[in-house]
Amino acid sequence: ILANGILILGLLGVFHPSAILLWLSAAGLFASFQWREIVGDFSKAINSFDHARFVGFGIFEYILLGVIGILAVFLPVLSLAPVHDYDALMYHLEIPRQFLAQGRVYFDPEIWRSTYPMLTGMLYSIGIVFRLEPFAQLISLTFFVVFLLSVYAFGRRLFNQKTALLAVGILLGNPAFTVYAVAPSVEFSWAGYEFWGMYAFSLWFFEEKDTNRSQWLVMAGILSGLAASVKYLSFPTIAIIGLLILWK
Repeated sequence: ILANGILILGLLGVFHPSAILLWLSAAGLFASFQWREIVGDFSKAINSFDHARFVGFGIFEYILLGVIGILAVFLPVLSLAPVHDYDALMYHLEIPRQFLAQGRVYFDPEIWRSTYPMLTGMLYSIGIVFRLEPFAQLISLTFFVVFLLSVYAFGRRLFNQKTALLAVGILLGNPAFTVYAVAPSVEFSWAGYEFWGMYAFSLWFFEEKDTNRSQWLVMAGILSGLAASVKYLSFPTIAIIGLLILWK
């Protein structure tokens, strides 16, 4: 919602710090009415966590928890360092900076990357406006964490806890996975939206007894559309989902 609101400001030609600040203030005021509910749900989740969840853990699970603990310490620190990622400096941050300089979102025929989807870039523009260089890296890190939690939730819901932890372990075993966690790129926002779309579609496809089944399909469509607003590579996934819907 934040990113799309900023994008609309750019398309209307009011892509200025004051307009963005006004939009962020309005969005923050609207979200403030849900803080009590969010804090309550978080407290319930913490209170429901007990030592029984560690029953049956083996050496793999404990090593994985150790790795996650180390990453939880170092990745936030690394995200505060100056941006050095090539793609970010070339276009993920540079294109929004040029949009801000012109006060609007526009197509520049001399910069073909200005035709790329810019949903995540609109979020990065907030850091550019307030001259907070690490902001984009913190946004990327947030998507990284939520993506990992989503993979775990998916595995636990459709399979079991061991399968969920194995999936998380396989992802963290890829060195590039943690390297891109603090890079202000679009990889994790794209992966997140696409995965959430597939997650919602899977709930619609497999859980036929769910009374809210149709809502999952609507959610899958929305999230898949947001994924396409981040990266064009989401279109094949949307096509596959469409074919599966027709087949179902």
